[in-house]
Amino acid sequence: MNIAYSRYLQNALEHSTLTDEEKQGAHAFLKFLSTYKPTGLNVREPDFYGYGDAFGQYGVTYFDKQTLEDYGIDPDKLDAPQLDQLMTRWTEEAHDMLGSDGCDIIPDSLDNAIQALGIDRESIEA
Repeated sequence: MNIAYSRYLQNALEHSTLTDEEKQGAHAFLKFLSTYKPTGLNVREPDFYGYGDAFGQYGVTYFDKQTLEDYGIDPDKLDAPQLDQLMTRWTEEAHDMLGSDGCDIIPDSLDNAIQALGIDRESIEA
């Protein structure tokens, strides 16, 4: 279990109105969860984005060369001014899309930025 979440649950448990016996049982269960590794199931602890989705909140995303590569763009196929323009425009596009429904902000804003700058996507794909 995520250590931060575990600590949150432990703290909440300490401040709960449960009896000592109930708290002892809850502590035992939390201890079990801290080492639990499901087998035979395709179940895993949510990642950073999974927790964000569960709460309707989204964390910081880095827009860098690695992120470009993650979305199929080879940054080495862009010259320095193009790369700077693309990164700036991508950030602006993503910001403008915050709160939009029905889109996947990161890849959609990248596509919008590439299109707005008149870059042929196929020529820069990895």
